[in-house]
Amino acid sequence: MPSAADMPRPPVIVIRDLRVAYTSQGAVLPIVDIPEWALPEGSLVVLEGPSGSGKSTFLNVLGGLLPPTSGQVTVCGVDLGTLDEAGRDRWRADHVGIIFQGLNLLQGFTALENVMLGMTFSHVTGSWKDATALLGEVGLAQRVHHRPSDLSLGEQQRVAIARALVKRPRLILADEPTGSLDPRNATDISILLRRVCADHGCSLVMVCHQPEIAAHFPQRIAFTTLNRVSPSGVAP
Repeated sequence: MPSAADMPRPPVIVIRDLRVAYTSQGAVLPIVDIPEWALPEGSLVVLEGPSGSGKSTFLNVLGGLLPPTSGQVTVCGVDLGTLDEAGRDRWRADHVGIIFQGLNLLQGFTALENVMLGMTFSHVTGSWKDATALLGEVGLAQRVHHRPSDLSLGEQQRVAIARALVKRPRLILADEPTGSLDPRNATDISILLRRVCADHGCSLVMVCHQPEIAAHFPQRIAFTTLNRVSPSGVAP
């Protein structure tokens, strides 16, 4: 009898006939066209590709921030097409953590307060002890009461990682989380992100255009192999 480790993992993401397009001055500009894609639960995957190839748009669709033009997007067992914007917001609060390149930390709040805000709209009942423990896990045990302006960019990104994890999401989406960091901090953050997602049992989809950073992850996918729209906006 096969062990649990040998059993197929259920998908955390299922894509069918996904299309995203923008309309500008009467012209339709295709951005994403993915016929089919599924990602098993627990995967740690990096989507690589040049700027303008639709990676961030795709991530926004997976996080329910942007509705698709057409097609089916099922994430964490929910067909996002069945939810309105408010429903997607509630779903995202309960299931998905997002890490942006721009960090989006509240400058008037301490690291601890920023992390605790991550629990505000989710189903998770946590405490300052949980948030403090996560900050220690990302290497900020001595910086919990510092505000973002007192932290380096690398430390701020660690706060953002802890904030995304504190609500115990099934899926973490990270949009170029190392893009504004120097090479040493970029490497440290990428290794940290891989480790904490594995430790917490989160699936991870990270957008990246830095091969040296993508090399730290077990699964790398060239986004151009998924997306039938070329970076110029024309289907091949």
